[in-house]
Amino acid sequence: KDGMQNEMDYKLYLDFVLANMYKTTNEALQYHFRMLDLHKTGRLTVFEVNYFFRPVIERLHEMKYYEAEQELPSREREKEREREKQKLLEDVVDEIFDMVKPKERAAITLKDLVDCKVGETVVGILTDVFAFLQYDQRE
Repeated sequence: KDGMQNEMDYKLYLDFVLANMYKTTNEALQYHFRMLDLHKTGRLTVFEVNYFFRPVIERLHEMKYYEAEQELPSREREKEREREKQKLLEDVVDEIFDMVKPKERAAITLKDLVDCKVGETVVGILTDVFAFLQYDQRE
């Protein structure tokens, strides 16, 4: 608040812990929405969804979760990985918007996130590789 944007005081830490412990509450969704709303517009666009899901994809590839089975020369393997990442990103972005069904086609509001009844899942997908894996393996 007073110039220390990269640090959390005890109250902010408690807010963070409580929002993560009680993810299904409206208060927790509000907390997470404020963190995800990068431009403070009250809307999450494809940009924000991409921005937050990219590190999840990177972590999945570090874990070799979606590693290509075939043996390819290293340059081709890297190109294939990038194609896989882009495809996964596009699929998940589409899936999130399908899950939320926002009133405005290209943007998710806090009301949309609360009303869709899967806001906790959406927040998890965007912020936690293990929450994404749980969602991805739900069937």
